[in-house]
Amino acid sequence: MLRFKLERNGEIINESIKGFYCSNNYPNSIQIAGKYDIAEADWLIDNSNNRRYFIDGIKPIAPTACILHYQSEYEFNNQKDQRQQITIGSINGNAIIGSQQYATINLGASFEEVRNFINTSKEIADTDKVQFQKLVDSIEMITSNNMPISKGTFQNYADLASKYSPVFAAVIQPITSWLIGK
Repeated sequence: MLRFKLERNGEIINESIKGFYCSNNYPNSIQIAGKYDIAEADWLIDNSNNRRYFIDGIKPIAPTACILHYQSEYEFNNQKDQRQQITIGSINGNAIIGSQQYATINLGASFEEVRNFINTSKEIADTDKVQFQKLVDSIEMITSNNMPISKGTFQNYADLASKYSPVFAAVIQPITSWLIGK
């Protein structure tokens, strides 16, 4: 059995918790034996190497034993950095908002601007750019000529929708506005 310290709100509240790291069947988990006051958001500190583990889940398995799911201190700090948000007052005109991982596209845009965005996007494969351009052409023709649309009109573009959902949503925004009369 290993020994762990329990830290809550920056204070060590117990220095002799007994437990062990679980097998691969329970990744990122420590099983403890004994009745301890442990809560989510506490930290367990391995006495043998001073590594810190943030407790983000507790699963009781007996009256005096439970499995604690954890994140390493590195994982916890890295996740915290990714959750930081940026607040922007108001945005007028075209914009791409987000981080390197997530982006929202705001194209209050003409069809030409949408085509330009598609052509210059590094995230869209060249073969998919051709499909996007065909989609834009279809949307422009429908909205410009007040053409009726029927179920399945855009079925050929389902793959684009699943691969590039934020871009797809921005591209079909003109037809959405046209449908609701804006």
